[in-house]
Amino acid sequence: MLGVGRPAGGHPAVGFVMRPVGAAVLGAYADRNGRKKGLTLTIGLMAGSSFVIALTPNYDTIGLFASVILLVARLVQGFSADGEFGLSSAFLVAATTPGRRAFAVSWQQVSVGGCTLMLRVSVEDTESHRHHSP
Repeated sequence: MLGVGRPAGGHPAVGFVMRPVGAAVLGAYADRNGRKKGLTLTIGLMAGSSFVIALTPNYDTIGLFASVILLVARLVQGFSADGEFGLSSAFLVAATTPGRRAFAVSWQQVSVGGCTLMLRVSVEDTESHRHHSP
């Protein structure tokens, strides 16, 4: 477990700083190289950075280097997140018939909202069990 009370790579929201940068850079990349290559790159960046986070030793094992690794991985996740969102929206629009485009793209936002809601309910459920367990 990442040491409680020890540096852990910054706040999880640090990745939000990189989202507009990722949207601009990855959007330009996809314009030059195609949506498929752009989506492949964003998914690879997200998967790779998540894998690094999963394998990073804790602070007690490698010290401050653990925090640096987590910070960089979170920045890469943020960078890829908005690039992926924009590219997948464009992909959905292009892959859908003209009369159904708004409907198809709306499911992307519904899935984001639905996942956020499920996460919130899960956290509240976990918190309630933690406070009521013997």
